[in-house]
Amino acid sequence: MVSPLAIPARIRDEIVAHCQQAHPKEACGLLAAAAAGGAIVHVYPMRNVEDSPIGYSMDPKEQLQVEKQMRSRGQRLAAIYHSHTASAAYPSSVDVSLALSPDVSYVLVSLKDRAQPVFKSYRIDGQRIEEEPVIMASLPAVTVDVRDMTCAQALAVVAKAVAGLANGSTLDVSYNADDVKQDVLAWARERGHRVQGASPGHLTLQPGQAP
Repeated sequence: MVSPLAIPARIRDEIVAHCQQAHPKEACGLLAAAAAGGAIVHVYPMRNVEDSPIGYSMDPKEQLQVEKQMRSRGQRLAAIYHSHTASAAYPSSVDVSLALSPDVSYVLVSLKDRAQPVFKSYRIDGQRIEEEPVIMASLPAVTVDVRDMTCAQALAVVAKAVAGLANGSTLDVSYNADDVKQDVLAWARERGHRVQGASPGHLTLQPGQAP
């Protein structure tokens, strides 16, 4: 029995929005998790180089760049998604032939009825196709401890953590030096991140859309 695909509703909605935006062409992308079997934490929309309503393929160079981003953020590839513009959310024979590994989930979004998109996920092992349950996961709060770090070290840790967060997640920062606090706050303001909470030795940031 396959394990469920855990995905925050916000990320699911982001995937569906990408597919709607690409319609009538198929959309595609990669999904990352922080650990094997963990919830999806990041969406990487990709360019469909086929630019077709009945098929998709990704640019190998773009894939390599995204894989490097995943590694730098401590993430791993968990799923591949694409849309079907006029057929059901079920793998086609071509989808099956292109499947890389049974350890990767294959998410399909059907826009046969654009007003009611269908979102499903599968595991594909050879010619064997098995649907896996999709469960809505909560967006995780990530914690970093920058106590006893210099300002430069603390900012590097915070920036890396923010880069790996899912949209809507929060970052809890523990510190013990006021100059570190002030630098983190200034850095957050410059990049459009919101301070959700502040107490002695503790900050909570919610990343925005940084310029």
